[in-house]
Amino acid sequence: MALTLANGLGVDDVFRFVQFVANKESRGWISPEEFLIAAEVAQLSLYSELEALYAQTKKVHASLRPFESVSDTIIDSDPLPSRFRIPIIASVVGGGGTVGAEVKEIEKAELPNIITSSIVAPSLAYPIYYIDGENVIVYIIPDVITIKIDFLRAPIPPVWVYTVSASGRPVYAEVSSTNFGFDPSLFTDISMRILANIGINIGKEEITQYAIGIKQKA
Repeated sequence: MALTLANGLGVDDVFRFVQFVANKESRGWISPEEFLIAAEVAQLSLYSELEALYAQTKKVHASLRPFESVSDTIIDSDPLPSRFRIPIIASVVGGGGTVGAEVKEIEKAELPNIITSSIVAPSLAYPIYYIDGENVIVYIIPDVITIKIDFLRAPIPPVWVYTVSASGRPVYAEVSSTNFGFDPSLFTDISMRILANIGINIGKEEITQYAIGIKQKA
């Protein structure tokens, strides 16, 4: 069994590795459905930890870079981009403001004080925006400018699609499947979390030893 780890963190690579470890640990066959539930939880738990780290440091960890996205042009009262999670920075792209200038994000509750401020009231020179959390709508002040937002998007759930062979065994369907959003460097971390979710609690050193054993047999 060879691990390819190409084009992102391959869902089939992780699936086969989890089956290998489960067999070695006398856990038995893990159904695709059980694997996918454990895999989605594993990806979300890792993403949430990294997202919380970003919220504290305001620095995008290398492991989060695959989830960086840039919105299309946004005007006042536009909806948020699909799978939007956390804004990184917003900037002016048109509408009378200085193109490239940062647009400050504020909380909706801050708006009354900022609007009436004699020092930092919003203007073309000092634009602001806020997100209505209930309706996920972007509001921009002054509303004549257009902006773009660099943001972190939520990961897409991994999907391991299969067909059934004549012998009744599942056969991986690569074209219809979806890989993990993370870089292949997080193979060990994701695998360990999935295994823990299905009741196999082993450390990173043991995971690494299993991976080395697979490569030697390939």
